[in-house]
Amino acid sequence: MRRRVTREEILNWWEERFGVSRDVFEDYDFYQKGDRIWIVPKDAAAALNEMRCEVIGMSFMRVISADLKPTTSAIQLFGRFATRNVVELDASDAFEFMQRRSVHLGAFRTRDLTDGYVVVKFKGRNTPLGCGVLRGNELKSLIPKDRSVEQWKLESFKDL
Repeated sequence: MRRRVTREEILNWWEERFGVSRDVFEDYDFYQKGDRIWIVPKDAAAALNEMRCEVIGMSFMRVISADLKPTTSAIQLFGRFATRNVVELDASDAFEFMQRRSVHLGAFRTRDLTDGYVVVKFKGRNTPLGCGVLRGNELKSLIPKDRSVEQWKLESFKDL
């Protein structure tokens, strides 16, 4: 049987991991279907009771054993509110990250971070690129294949 996750657990996770205030999610509801947690605006949540549909909203997190994993979409939309565990990459490292490659970060760049999921941003911009996993000084890219730089024109990314 799959572990059921409560709203409180989701809000605590985002607050503890990324420093995202609970107020950010005030206008949203969460529901779980299998190992996926979906987020939907509260005013649209009422439609769940009225409609016969498989899912509604955006895939927000996955339940992986005893842990939660944020989706790339969740990080891209709500990661701008993060005050903890945020990695900023220069153009060269961002390019590697968006190609789904691991990036080695020096000890100075990881001193205020804890191992686990991190919000990855392009240096000087507040819009997150996506989610990564930090283990020591290694940042593993969790960018989905369909959002990787391989799908973009490389020249346009290198101009950043």
